[in-house]
Amino acid sequence: PIGSMIPAGSQWTLNNIPAKIDWCDLQIQHNMQLAPNGPPYYLAPIYTSEAFIVEDTPKAPMEEAWITVLRYSCKRAQGETTALGAASALTQSLYGAGLYNGGNKIYTTGNGPQTFYLKSFLIDSRGMPPRPLYGQCDDFADFLICLISSVGGNAHQTSQLRPQFVTNPITLIGSPLTGLEGASSRSWAYHQFTTFNGSVWDACLALWGSVIPIARPLSTYLQDLIQPGSNYAVGIGFVPTVTAIDR
Repeated sequence: PIGSMIPAGSQWTLNNIPAKIDWCDLQIQHNMQLAPNGPPYYLAPIYTSEAFIVEDTPKAPMEEAWITVLRYSCKRAQGETTALGAASALTQSLYGAGLYNGGNKIYTTGNGPQTFYLKSFLIDSRGMPPRPLYGQCDDFADFLICLISSVGGNAHQTSQLRPQFVTNPITLIGSPLTGLEGASSRSWAYHQFTTFNGSVWDACLALWGSVIPIARPLSTYLQDLIQPGSNYAVGIGFVPTVTAIDR
């Protein structure tokens, strides 16, 4: 406040912030005193900084969280008070905001470890205004990790299923149909998903009979996703490397 001096390097704790606030502009006016007993000289204009409300310190690969990612994750996880609640909200929001590209152009390289071209994923319009987030399972799995880790979720990885397998009926991200109505089986060479807190979080699909994706233990997820008799293996989990280089 004007009229009181705070030593340089001091920390200032905000009061409790209402749950409806996910990010805000923090305005600070700096003042400077030339001598211990001299008058303060106020600097103008007031300094404004964008502030994001997260569950905990952002984790890898968003230990230095991107502003674009924080704007998305803080808005979609608004009102959540736990990392698990935020992960659920972000998974379901991404499922509703994305569009599966049929396994064509991807924004990743490598099968694990993997590089995720986050900048390209976010800005590639694909000529579809208003543009949904567009990609395949690799991209949505890696982006979900970015979202969860940007608000402080820890112990998150992405894993792949290989080789060829047949799914039970599923509804893909971006489908205008949900639940039983839009579900169909698919033959995939591989599939990638996110793991967090000991469960699978898959924003790319909703399993048969589900309107939205929900977290499941790995064994339950595999049983619900893959038709019996398929020959598959789960790869070792990894945290993707995020880059701003164009894909």
